Amino acid sequence: MSQDPRDNGGAEDNDVQPENGQPENGQPGNGQPENGQPENGQPENGQPENGQPENGQPQDPGSSPTLGPGLRRDDGPGGPEEPVDEELSGTLFGSVQGVAATLGGLSTTFAAVGVFAIVVGVVLLIFLADLRLYGYIVLIAGGAALLLAMLISFQTVVQAITSSRGRYGTNTALMILAFVGIAAIVNFLAFENSARVDVTASKQFSLAPRTLSLLESLDKDVGAKAFFVPGRNIQEELALQALIAQTEDFLREFEARSGRFEYEFIDPVVEPLTANEYGATTFPLLVLEELESGRRHQLTPTFALEQDLVTALLIVTGQEQKQVYFLSGHGESDPSNEQPDTEGFGLARRGIESENYAVSTLNLSFADDRQVLQQVAGAGQGTGEGGDESQSSPVGMLVVAAPKTNLPDEEAQLLHQYLKAGGSMMFLGDPDTPPSFREFLASWGVVMGDGHLVDRQRNAGQNEITVLARDQYISLLPDPDLDRILSVGQLTSRLDTTYYPGVTSVSPAEEGALFFPDILTELEEEPEEDEEDERTPTVFGTALGFTSSDSWLIKDPTRNEPDESAGDVQGIYYPGVVARAVGRVDEPPPENVVTLRTASLVVIGDSDFASNRHFFAFDNSDMFLNSVNWLVGDTPLASIRPKPTAFRPLVLTRNEFNFMRYSSWLLLPILMAVSGVFVWYRRR
Repeated sequence: MSQDPRDNGGAEDNDVQPENGQPENGQPGNGQPENGQPENGQPENGQPENGQPENGQPQDPGSSPTLGPGLRRDDGPGGPEEPVDEELSGTLFGSVQGVAATLGGLSTTFAAVGVFAIVVGVVLLIFLADLRLYGYIVLIAGGAALLLAMLISFQTVVQAITSSRGRYGTNTALMILAFVGIAAIVNFLAFENSARVDVTASKQFSLAPRTLSLLESLDKDVGAKAFFVPGRNIQEELALQALIAQTEDFLREFEARSGRFEYEFIDPVVEPLTANEYGATTFPLLVLEELESGRRHQLTPTFALEQDLVTALLIVTGQEQKQVYFLSGHGESDPSNEQPDTEGFGLARRGIESENYAVSTLNLSFADDRQVLQQVAGAGQGTGEGGDESQSSPVGMLVVAAPKTNLPDEEAQLLHQYLKAGGSMMFLGDPDTPPSFREFLASWGVVMGDGHLVDRQRNAGQNEITVLARDQYISLLPDPDLDRILSVGQLTSRLDTTYYPGVTSVSPAEEGALFFPDILTELEEEPEEDEEDERTPTVFGTALGFTSSDSWLIKDPTRNEPDESAGDVQGIYYPGVVARAVGRVDEPPPENVVTLRTASLVVIGDSDFASNRHFFAFDNSDMFLNSVNWLVGDTPLASIRPKPTAFRPLVLTRNEFNFMRYSSWLLLPILMAVSGVFVWYRRR
């Protein structure tokens, strides 16, 4: 049979290898041994490599023994080959394969578009809240594109999943999904059951126990409206943003602690009608409102916001403010004087008011003021005549600050009646306290020293007459009953350092008063026979702190050097004491102690520490305000004051700094590289 001219297996074409695998130079190709024949003499499929059939006739590359694309063999043996039409319709399977190939190319496109759309949708949802709807639309479109790509390449996906590598990948994907699901569930539970752990030393991010108790017992719905306007410059805006963050943190914590508290931030520029409704004219401003009664209270947000919020809550919920009176008429320090570096008590008054107490003066030379005190003395602290609680006393406590003139007998009797009825008094004396006030205190078991103290070991700035108290406070009493009665730890436990310029000593009376540390010697001593006739103590107290052993009580006010020949006495002295009393020590003890109300006293031998000149020095303000809280029974308020921000710098040498820097840079990558080398070596 003649060779078809379309056969390109001949040697006529330039640089074309013949189909038998031999090059033009007759050398064997890479598919033949050197003799040009296969090793077994036959190709593996039974056909010779030169394209000849078994009968030795060459086969046309463009034809088929049965039916080719260009020629057709007759049914009869050896029949001639006849030309047929070149264009024949493809099979259905071929068409399906073409469509599948086309869709296979589109599958990659759909997958890429789907992944890109999902990334864009997530970015819109996280960073552009205003375009959240479009974010959801893009996410849905991306998911649909990915699903379509998987359906188009379904067989490839199935093979990828069922193969050994696919099983590992599927396992990893399921573990990732499980981890993400567990993390989502944990975050959801944590969000629904919020709890905070404050690890700061001063607990500056925790609400005080008094605040928590108030929020838990809140029985009325309270709403807070916070009005803020943008700052006028960059500095104001930065400070404003810090204040907004602090305010929102407190309000969010209040809302989390009580289901009856809610808050809202309002821009008065955008909502001027709301600002006018709440009377917001100066900004920033915080308005608390009791929703049922409409009672409102305005306050200016500061970084010491917890105190102000507690005060506002008490006001809008209608809880009565306790009264604190400053006794006047005897040359006492003026609580209305706020001039710095003076002996006024204006800063102390402001501190009392910040703790939700109403402050005013009480002059017993006026009939109205005497009537107020007589009402308390006759009715008892807390109830009116006949136990009528509607006539409860408005007096929470009485402050006597540095009197200069004597106390008249008539006024002294009123004060005695006040304490017998269960009153509370803070007395701030000085070395020159008038004798009548000394006698008044002595009748209640507290004796003020004659002279001023000099402490050579603990003093401020080498000024020996300024007694420095640091870590010398009494916070725990050895007798459990006395510790329960006095609870002095709530007064002194948070104090660090206070100082008292020109202080005199304060000590317990010799009879009728039982004080710590003196109680230790009394408990250790064996009672003598004549001690059975001693009077039962009616005053129980303890020292707030004590001086060093190198302290002197000097009688001459013009001299600071001790002189034993002049009567100066060396020893350990108390600058202040607290006491509870059921009666005077110079009177027979009452018969029925159970029915009596207990008087409370805080006596400090110095008034200067709480004056405007020294109020904010060290912990002087806390000492004064803690005493007020203790006297009115609000000791938890001592922990509401702004907590100090603990600054703990990390001081490193150059070598320590270099070690931290380079270890943070290189340690983790080196560990990962060593781990990788170890795993590679094990798998060899």
